[in-house]
This record gives sequence, C-alpha cells and structure tokens, in this order.
Amino acid sequence: MKINYNYEVLMNNKNAEECYMILKDKIATATDHHIPRKRIRPTNNPPWFSQEIKRLINARQHSYRRLKRYQTEPHRQEHIHACRAVKRIIKSTKRNKEITVAAQAKTNSKSFYTYVNERRLKRDTIGPLIDSEGSTQTNNKSKAKILNVECLNVPP
Repeated sequence: MKINYNYEVLMNNKNAEECYMILKDKIATATDHHIPRKRIRPTNNPPWFSQEIKRLINARQHSYRRLKRYQTEPHRQEHIHACRAVKRIIKSTKRNKEITVAAQAKTNSKSFYTYVNERRLKRDTIGPLIDSEGSTQTNNKSKAKILNVECLNVPP
C-alpha cells in the first residue's frame, strides 16, 4: 500500500516548526505501517545454557525430591549421579563456548568482547574524592583534576 501526500497543500502557509511536525508525523505513521516490529523476549539464561542442561537440571531436582521423600541409599546415589552429570555438562558446555569464542576472536570480535563483558563481575567507578581544601568532589572533571594533582606530587 503506497501512501501519497501532496506536501505543497499540507505545508502551505505554515512556519518551519509546523512543517517539521507534519513531516515527522507522516514519517512516524509510515514507519509504523510499513516496518514490521520484532518482539524480543528477554532471557535470563546465559548464552551456553541449552535444552539438554535444562533437562538434566530438572532430572536433578526430581531426584532430589525423591531422595527427600524416601531417603534410601539408591535414591541418594541417583541424586549424586544427577548432580555430577549436571556439573559435567555445564563444564563442558562452558569450555566449548570459550573455545568457539577464542577461535572466532579474529573474525568476530563482537562475540569476543561480549563474552569478556559478561565475565566482568562489576564495573568500578571512582568514588567521591576529597580535595586539598577538604571538600568532597563528585563531579568527574573535578575528580580528574584531583587525581592529576596527586599524580604530579608523586616523586619519580
């Protein structure tokens, strides 16, 4: 479906701001009408998480419930085997993911840096600093000046 507008009639005797608002509105309606929206569902699972791991975790939980209900030696052994299987598959899957990222690091740097940033525990920022007059500085520029002065005062 093609939409035709006669912009000479639409923008006749209008100032620049009104023309801008009309154009902006027409572009917004055209994009809403013609560009499909993609729904992205957020996931809390790590990138190495798979259906096999999910299945094994469910089996481990099921064996734990049976162990708590019956408390027999075969159920305890079954739960121990389930725990070991989950640990083993998670380790191997993580290792395979790291190997894949390392192999693609030269050609796909985005996946490498995504992996590195996922592994970071937290991003440190410089907290408030006290300047030579004793006042607390929270502004980034003032903190940079304080750190520059302190670095200059350090003997080589």
